[in-house]
Amino acid sequence: GSAGDPREANWRDPSRPYWRWRYVNTGYPVLGVGAIAIHPRDPDIIYIGTGEVYGYRRTARGFDYQPTRGNYGIGILRSIDGGKTWTRSLAWEPKDQTGVQDLAIVPGAKGAAEFTVWAATSEGVYRLDTSKGAAESNQRWKLSLGVVAATSLSVHPEKPGEVVAACGNFASPGHGLYRTRDGGATWDRLVRGVPVSFQGKGVLGRSPSNPEILYASLGNSTQLIFANDSVPAGATATGGSDGSTYPENTR
Repeated sequence: GSAGDPREANWRDPSRPYWRWRYVNTGYPVLGVGAIAIHPRDPDIIYIGTGEVYGYRRTARGFDYQPTRGNYGIGILRSIDGGKTWTRSLAWEPKDQTGVQDLAIVPGAKGAAEFTVWAATSEGVYRLDTSKGAAESNQRWKLSLGVVAATSLSVHPEKPGEVVAACGNFASPGHGLYRTRDGGATWDRLVRGVPVSFQGKGVLGRSPSNPEILYASLGNSTQLIFANDSVPAGATATGGSDGSTYPENTR
């Protein structure tokens, strides 16, 4: 198959050489996969997020109004046997016009069976606390950040309770960068060093050599904004006293 073919949504190669890809049939009507996460300690545990959508519930683009569109998903699927079989972990329907843009798996303490899955979705950021043998359902997924059009996640590798999420597409309500330091119990909107407002999609990347440095690529209509954030100890992460201004980065 060709790269990007939506009919060939998930691939895995169980043997070398690595270019011998084969189609992985999930058994579900999946036309597009927007996110894949593999457990860092157990590669047999795989989660895939389905759907790739743009806009949210007739979001304004500045010159017209368009409904959510794209390749609608069916939620999140899980495999615990390396992709041989799949079950639905978070069950949505195509009529809901939803998509999952990013996934992250955070292992528990060393030797623990439990782990956490984060999902950036069209409906916000969800959290699942689970284990390999646990049954999963919609009820076990908890909406942690109710800001629509979440597009990217970054978990601090040394502080598993610290997560940054990028939310927004076509200036959807509440768009911005958000951070939690307590595993999603509370979130703060970050404005220091980033634009107060942007029109497009955000993608996050963390420095491997210094995880305190986070990079954000933010779409802004016909412009692309690239910013970094390295907040010194004791500095405010919420900008000026009005909560909306921000200083320019110095490099």
